[in-house]
Amino acid sequence: MNYTIRVVLDAPEDIARDISIDSRSTFLELHATIQQAFEFDNSQMASFFMSDENWSKGQEVTLMKMDFDDGSSSKEMSDTILIDLLEKQGDKMVYVFDFMLMWCFYVELLEITPSKSQHPPKIIRSIGKSPYQYSKKIDLDPKDDKHLLKNKHVPSADDLLEEFKEELGEIGGSEFEPLPDDL
Repeated sequence: MNYTIRVVLDAPEDIARDISIDSRSTFLELHATIQQAFEFDNSQMASFFMSDENWSKGQEVTLMKMDFDDGSSSKEMSDTILIDLLEKQGDKMVYVFDFMLMWCFYVELLEITPSKSQHPPKIIRSIGKSPYQYSKKIDLDPKDDKHLLKNKHVPSADDLLEEFKEELGEIGGSEFEPLPDDL
């Protein structure tokens, strides 16, 4: 079977790609095709999350195996075939790339058509211009993460230098022995 999958970037502008891919392809192949379609460099972690009609995140398919505290493991992209989780037209996923910049994509299975042979994935429709992968700013707000620098002293460069000098003093002073000339 052949899948037509629409991938929409969560952005103020309309940016989407339609991808034609064999249902027996892996999630890793879909991941690579999305990276190519949006001109990203594939240097960061990513996950697919199976979703409902409200785009709520469900079962995760990860780029590499993840073990959880309850003893279970995630499904890996390289070992999971699309047809195993995308079974019918309208099935949805959320694809997250780069967990620092949090590029989020809404992925929907638009169409299933019969095919006799497997073919490589291809981009069949492109809407909007892809943003530069590193153009997104990271907004760090201490209110968002109670553990991030909250009520903690962040040493200045002068504090660190003073601490370093103190440690050097403990091991014999701040003077270093000259290096031999033959180095």
